[in-house]
Order: sequence, then structure tokens, then C-alpha cells
Amino acid sequence: MRSGRVFADARGNVVFRLRDEAGQEVGYEVRGTYEQPYHSVHGEKGFFITKAGEIRSAAFVESGIEALSYRALRGAGLILSTTGSAIEKPASMARRLQARGYEIVTAFNADKGGDRMAERLHELLGGSVRRDRPATDRGKDWNEHLKSLRAEQIVRPSISEKTGTETRDLGSERSF
Repeated sequence: MRSGRVFADARGNVVFRLRDEAGQEVGYEVRGTYEQPYHSVHGEKGFFITKAGEIRSAAFVESGIEALSYRALRGAGLILSTTGSAIEKPASMARRLQARGYEIVTAFNADKGGDRMAERLHELLGGSVRRDRPATDRGKDWNEHLKSLRAEQIVRPSISEKTGTETRDLGSERSF
């Protein structure tokens, strides 16, 4: 990405810069891109944040790669990975965003842990949260979901605002 928020390290791993609620860099998440899955967090657990469009929604996912995959699939709003943080950090950030007029979306994994995080955030924010859960027939998280769709070469058509023609908008993002 042009902003330097995501880059490759010397070993070819994907590195996501993590920030705290004030926007200060506090650490980074590393995701291996080889056959053996590799995942680690260095420094403090924080948020990897990506934004697409002007829609005032904030979707919370579990990892940086899921944030990029969710963006490729849903394409709009603010997307924040919690990097495995305990519920307090995402809840605090969600409250701040809600106060600024954002709709809060829990887009955690389709498993017990993801469902538990979504329920807790829903409880802590007084029920004003929408759940967006990956389809379990496509995998337990948004990256698996995206890879499943790409394997079948199914893409979400969209209408170009300028030309009114249908385009294929999932082909430009890379999944790892």
C-alpha cells in the first residue's frame, strides 16, 4: 500500500503497522505468506486500520489480512483489525467512533471466539451493533471467504459511477 501501513519484510512476510486510539504506532502484526502459517505481534497489540470510501461505518475484524479481505469483499467504510486484543480496546474505540456518528459492525470470525467477541461488543455498546458474519460454507474468516470466491472466480459486480457499466472489483486486491 502506498501509505506504508502494509509492507513486506526481508523474508517476504506481510507486516501491518498497528496504532493505538490516538493514532500513534505501537507495534506491528506479521503474517507469513508461505505454506506454513505464521502469525505474530511485535510491540503492543493495537489496531490496523484501513478506510474505503466515505461511508460512516466501522467494521471490527480479527487480523490485518482479514481487514484487507473484508475491504475487498465489502468495499466501504472504516475497517479495524483488533489483532487479538481483549474486548476493552475494541469497545473503547467503538464507543469513540459511535460518538462520531459511525455505525459499528462486528465482522469477527464465524467461530466460537468470533461470536463471543461480537456478543461482548454488542453488550458493552448497549445493543447498537450490527453483526456481519462470514458465510461458514466459505471459511471461518474473511480471508478464507475471499480466497474461496476467487478460487471459483466469483466476483461481486458493481456499477461504475462514471460509465454505468458493470466492473469486476475484487481482482485488484491480493489475498495472502
